[in-house]
Amino acid sequence: MLALALLPGLVCSRIVLEWNDPVLISAPTLAAPAGPGAPEFFYNFDHSHFWGPELLGTPSSFAFSADEGRHWTGAKGPDVPSVAWPLLPTDGGGFRSLGGGLSFDMGGWNMTWPRLYTLDPGGGNFSTADAPGGVGPSHTVRFHGVPFPGANVTHPSIHPGSRNYGVARTAAGGYVLATCILWNGLQPRAGPPHEGEFTPFSVVAFTSDDGYDWSYSSVIANWSTSDMYWGPNENDVSLLSDNSTLLAVLRMDGDSACASQSYRYYGASYSTDGGLSWSAPAPMDGAGCVRPKLKLLDSGPLLLTGGRLCVEGAQGVYLWVNEDGMGGIGGGDPRVEWQRHSISYQHNRLWAARGGDPRYLFNESVNASDGWGTLSYTSIMPTGPDSAAIAYQQYGAYGPNSTVHTWPGPNTNFAIQVKVKVV
Repeated sequence: MLALALLPGLVCSRIVLEWNDPVLISAPTLAAPAGPGAPEFFYNFDHSHFWGPELLGTPSSFAFSADEGRHWTGAKGPDVPSVAWPLLPTDGGGFRSLGGGLSFDMGGWNMTWPRLYTLDPGGGNFSTADAPGGVGPSHTVRFHGVPFPGANVTHPSIHPGSRNYGVARTAAGGYVLATCILWNGLQPRAGPPHEGEFTPFSVVAFTSDDGYDWSYSSVIANWSTSDMYWGPNENDVSLLSDNSTLLAVLRMDGDSACASQSYRYYGASYSTDGGLSWSAPAPMDGAGCVRPKLKLLDSGPLLLTGGRLCVEGAQGVYLWVNEDGMGGIGGGDPRVEWQRHSISYQHNRLWAARGGDPRYLFNESVNASDGWGTLSYTSIMPTGPDSAAIAYQQYGAYGPNSTVHTWPGPNTNFAIQVKVKVV
């Protein structure tokens, strides 16, 4: 069974990884109609305390860990943040939501009721409060300045501000946010036969000094009519180890199973002026294709997780490590700049070694272009200067005698700790 989860060939590197046993976050649950059960919105309050939704679309289903992800319990907070948008890191280890209640026009959108979330003194949950400044017009979170032709507000389901992904805090304390828009005038159109209609996304950046007033800055990755279906969409943004440069890693195209043939490797785009302008995305050969997550460790290396490596015909979940924390900005071969590791392989190896329930092993579907062993959505939560816990997901088979692993399927979430050593 161990060979069924890919272990890619590794390049020469000074990086050595030490993996701990995977931990079950939540037992198999049938994914809710509102969304798959992917642990993609898990957050650190500090290096020990993590929190996030076990199952998207299920308001009462949350998991909490107070010991670096070794054990998980249900979180029972009276009010929880929306998981439709990222949370903004604030001083003191808390988070603030972007808000909700969208109103929009072609030039931007407004969001209301931003909330603060902080860890309770006992460490077993979190508390919420209105963000400073009260409520009302002066409290509205405002996104403005989208240039001509503006954002498309006529699409029935994809409105401006509804697909925010990557956010980073700059060294000066401000914020940079990457979000998807449809340029005004573009409409869904026919895609590949198995995908039906596709939506031509572009990813643009907004900057803010305070997280309340956001100004459009530039395009990070634009949809191109010549060679894209969905266009760039899911992404993450990180400050790099020079404490100045920003990196955005983007899902560049594709949807559905790997057989769709519209997938691409991740794209990497850099900003050296605080998010005001970005380089054209360069393909990250060997990395991708969906929901990238970035986290810079205090010790220097940069971590990237994600998967559905459809360009290479695999559905697994992976970790890529960039040794110097600069994300390959100098150019060169991405397969050298980023060392690739199979999380599904490490999961199977460690789970089998401790005699774990075999139904929680990844099967051969992670190596197939037409399978659904995992959605490949993840979260990274640092546990110290050189270590992190990675949350990931596995689809189980329908029925006790079934061998079919499919989306959405019974959903199981895990966490695995990894230490990143430079030798």
